[in-house]
Amino acid sequence: MRNELRRTAVLAWASFLDAARRPATLLTMTSGLMLILALPYIMLFKIGEQARIMRDACLSMQFLLGWLVAALAGAGALHDELRSGTAALALCKPVGRARFLLAKFLGLAMFVSLMTALFAEAVMISVRASMTQYLTDDRILLPALAAPGAAFGAAAVVNAMRNRPFVPLSLALMAVLMTAA
Repeated sequence: MRNELRRTAVLAWASFLDAARRPATLLTMTSGLMLILALPYIMLFKIGEQARIMRDACLSMQFLLGWLVAALAGAGALHDELRSGTAALALCKPVGRARFLLAKFLGLAMFVSLMTALFAEAVMISVRASMTQYLTDDRILLPALAAPGAAFGAAAVVNAMRNRPFVPLSLALMAVLMTAA
């Protein structure tokens, strides 16, 4: 039983890393963060209910992009594993089909929950920045808007200097910088 859980955890972690290495997930997550953070500037009618309107708009965007990332990463991971033969190799070992698919699901769920945590930080920043009726609080919003660009710049420098993978490093730096903002 313990070995089965260990195998499932290893497969789930590999699935999480595979989703984190995909450029499509990075682009979707970054565009979602930027849209959520730009909503205080985009929202035209606030009607005295700024916080509720911002929360509703951000949560609907978070729901839509969560489904999109899960579909992109899940379909891409299964397609790549079936094409390269690693799924057949994993199923030939003492890992059943149900456990393999469960581990894939758990890995994608971990990645989507990381994305949800980053989006939740962006939602809190956006709601706080749009609390007044006609003004936005740029002192709060601008560092968060600069975080993805700074993460991409730092990841590009590290990629050029040390030949580290760009996508996972930029995701990690974006998580750190969004938390710091």
